[in-house]
Amino acid sequence: MFDVIVVGAGPAGSSAAYRLANNGWRVALLERSNEPGEDNVCGGMVSLPMVKRFGVFPDAVEKEMRSELHVFPWGVIENTTEQCTVRRSVFDRLLAQRAVAAGAELMTRTLARAVRVVAPGRVEVEVQRRSTRRLTRLRGRGLILADGPRTLARSLGLGCRLEDGGAAFALTYELAWPGNEMNHYELYYGGDIALWGYAWIFPYRDVLNVGLGCVRSELKRRGSLQRDLVGFIRSHPRASRLLDDKPIVRRRGGWIPLRPSRRMVGPSTLVVGDAAGLVHPLIAAGVDNALASGDLAGQVMSEALAADDLSASFLARFQRRWQRTTTARFMEIEDWIARIGRPLSRVDRDMLAKVIQLCLLGGTMSWLGKVQVLGYPLLGTPQRARRR
Repeated sequence: MFDVIVVGAGPAGSSAAYRLANNGWRVALLERSNEPGEDNVCGGMVSLPMVKRFGVFPDAVEKEMRSELHVFPWGVIENTTEQCTVRRSVFDRLLAQRAVAAGAELMTRTLARAVRVVAPGRVEVEVQRRSTRRLTRLRGRGLILADGPRTLARSLGLGCRLEDGGAAFALTYELAWPGNEMNHYELYYGGDIALWGYAWIFPYRDVLNVGLGCVRSELKRRGSLQRDLVGFIRSHPRASRLLDDKPIVRRRGGWIPLRPSRRMVGPSTLVVGDAAGLVHPLIAAGVDNALASGDLAGQVMSEALAADDLSASFLARFQRRWQRTTTARFMEIEDWIARIGRPLSRVDRDMLAKVIQLCLLGGTMSWLGKVQVLGYPLLGTPQRARRR
């Protein structure tokens, strides 16, 4: 019997497993793929301070970014940044190895099929090993679900929901560019890209990660996201100059939750990362939040085990502590803005671009420039923000 069973060996699951194992608890870390991160769909952009904090710098880093370019219908804004790109197959593996070195037991090729809370302090996870296809049952005292947007937490009444307004779908291609010297990333907004979504170009050492994502409701209307991403690569006035001559070597797609769960805690159970919807509602970034929420979950579960109290009321301190963080408060504001802005994007095709410019990048703009952004294109081209 394990003290804690962690489902999902991504950033959230591995950071939780590390914290628990490092505190002396017996931890099972389940991963359905052959290796952690092998099947992940992600742009791979993470803040450099978080990579350093979680002990995988510099091995996990593909490229350190010096700047970010935001490409709007009315112009380009460049900022300095502290971001880096990571290959999730490397990043996730290193995080899982860190947990294993602390004492966690990693079980790859192990698919969690069902979870059950028998009583506070008693959980069961039905798993299927790919090698035998046989169903077996693991037992533990606590359960942490870090299994992504299609989480088993929903069977317990917890975790994220992938309804129209609360989910996006992203398609990513990798384009070969061996030895490239690109040290910035680019984000593209506007109605010609997506009504409520954006495209990106993230450089790795030998490839570019190029993607396009939009909310679920828009996906139903636009037909083929694959066609639109290829069009962006081959025909966009700016992006195609960088991308058109480069071969596509890999294609992936997946769902992204955009609304934090109201319920991340149950008896013996914590839900973290994408499974809890801890992704920024405006920019759909979630790796930093996965690391932070997993670490916090490991800390709270350790406290519960030490107190021999795995009740929902004791574990609720996880959600309370998370909601007190600056990140969580900012995400609440983002969610509020998104709920207002998404419907307006049907009237103003550049609404998300305006929201990003004004809410996230507008600190250096004059009031005249902000008014021009709101009124674009009727009020002409907005004054550009000063470069940071």
